[in-house]
Amino acid sequence: MSAIERSEPSPRTAAEREETVLLEWTMHLLRQDPKRFWVVVGTVFLASAIGFLFFFSFLFAALGALLVLTAAAEFLLPIRYRLTTERATVTYGIAHLDIHWAKVKRILEGPDAFRLSPFEKESRLDGIRGVTLRWLSPGEIADRDSVLRIVKERVADAREPAEEMQYA
Repeated sequence: MSAIERSEPSPRTAAEREETVLLEWTMHLLRQDPKRFWVVVGTVFLASAIGFLFFFSFLFAALGALLVLTAAAEFLLPIRYRLTTERATVTYGIAHLDIHWAKVKRILEGPDAFRLSPFEKESRLDGIRGVTLRWLSPGEIADRDSVLRIVKERVADAREPAEEMQYA
C-alpha cells in the first residue's frame, strides 16, 4: 500500500452501529440538599485564603478555589445519566464517565446509588473506577427498581452464560 492509499475502516454490524437509549434522567444534587452549598462556598473561600496567605499570590488563591470547585462539580452541576444497549454513561460539566456492560464485574449498592465496578473482587480502586448511578424517588421514571432491572438485564446480556455476576 502506498502512502497515498488509505485503508477503509472495517464494516460494523447493524447492532454495533445502533445504540438505543433505554433510560435517561437528570439529577441535580444541589437542588436536593441546598444547605450544602454554603459548605462549598466556605471551602472555596478557605482554599483561596490559604493559597494567598501561604504564597502571597492571587494565582494560588484562584488555583485553590478552582480545585475545590472541580472537586465539587458533581454536587454543583446537573448530572445526566443515560443507560443504553451498549453502556452506562454519566456526564456533568466536562466530566464524561462511561462503562460498557461487558466490563461490569460487580454491582455495588449504596444507600442512594449503584456503583458499576470493573473489578471482580473488592478493591481499593472501587471508589475511583467504574460509574455511579443514582436513582430518583419512587414512582419516577428512573426509580431504584427500574435502574436495577435495566442494569442487571444489560450486564447479563453482555456476558457469556458461563460467567456469573456478583451483586453486593
